[in-house]
Amino acid sequence: MPVYEEFDGWQDDITSAKTLSDLPIFARKYLERISEVAGVPIALIGVGSRRSQTILTTELYK
Repeated sequence: MPVYEEFDGWQDDITSAKTLSDLPIFARKYLERISEVAGVPIALIGVGSRRSQTILTTELYK
């Protein structure tokens, strides 16, 4: 059965984020929940359309 969850949003511009810690706290909590539900760690986070706007991490959520 589907479960609907709501999350607090953010207004910050994240397009210049280079690391996980550069993201707003609510963005990090959202990513953590996605990782929990999927059962796998998140390795890539896109914050824009350019290749340079990708945060690479294999240590995000274990």
